[in-house]
Amino acid sequence: MALRRPAGLLGVHTNLPGAVPVDVDNAARAGGPQPPGLRGDELKAWQDVLFRYSKGQAYARMMGLRPQTLSAFADSPVGLASFMIDHNLASLALIARAFDGGREGLTRQDVVENISLYWLTGTAISSARLSWESK
Repeated sequence: MALRRPAGLLGVHTNLPGAVPVDVDNAARAGGPQPPGLRGDELKAWQDVLFRYSKGQAYARMMGLRPQTLSAFADSPVGLASFMIDHNLASLALIARAFDGGREGLTRQDVVENISLYWLTGTAISSARLSWESK
């Protein structure tokens, strides 16, 4: 759509635009070993992918296994907020900084608006399907 630029198109949202070669992805999912010959940016990318599979994205693994069972997302705005605030260490640090009065990065309003988008549109559970469909 973005390349065709139809009238009325305001923007295009992409999610998880990175691509990982199959052999690297499979090795990272298995916890290693590191593919031979990685240097510089490739080595950093390997370390990032390995971290995400081993520690950084347990939430995505959970959503990838049973996305429709995440009923707290639909039953309680507090359940949804608690998951979104603490679903990974990087998000928790950014959000905590916003609520501790930090001036850089996210604001409290950013956090509330993000949670509200999912809650008010009823799309929290369906958004988890990305993890199911992309595994």
